[in-house]
Amino acid sequence: MPEDTGQAPDGGTPPEGDEQNGSTPPEGDGEQSTDGQATDAEKAALRKEAAKYRRELRAAEAKLREHEQAKLSETERLQQRVKELEGEVEQARKKAQTAALRSHVSQAAGRLGFQNPTVAYRLLDLDKLEFDDDDEPKNLDALLRELLRSEPYLARAGSADGGEGRRSGSAAGQDMNSLIRSAAGRGR
Repeated sequence: MPEDTGQAPDGGTPPEGDEQNGSTPPEGDGEQSTDGQATDAEKAALRKEAAKYRRELRAAEAKLREHEQAKLSETERLQQRVKELEGEVEQARKKAQTAALRSHVSQAAGRLGFQNPTVAYRLLDLDKLEFDDDDEPKNLDALLRELLRSEPYLARAGSADGGEGRRSGSAAGQDMNSLIRSAAGRGR
């Protein structure tokens, strides 16, 4: 019988279960050689099977990378679309805010006695406007009154008060009719 050197017949390390390390050979299907080592045919079959699994693993890994790339591309496209939509929403919000502000200025300018409310909007310093939580202008009336004081020609002809309304004092409560009645001696 040949002498056992502790190496496999192909020159590699002995397989697990070799008698030299004291363990028992693994249970198999009975096609092992008498000394407990796999035959060359079994080794070739195992190598072929391992190679097949390595190919399948590489193919699966490649497929996974392709899927992740496609997913990443889809994610990037969706992120780009989200940015576009956010920009459109911001533009629409600004447009709506501008329209609402024009309406507020027009109403307030008409109420305060401006001759042309559109001109009031154009001359108003919009940077000085302050807004509340509901995007409503807080100091609009004050800014419009300041504009009327600095530019009195913007007031309507019958509005000599500069948009400040009636003032308290001796003329309070008197209109043109009551002045005529008092001058005619029929005053109340």
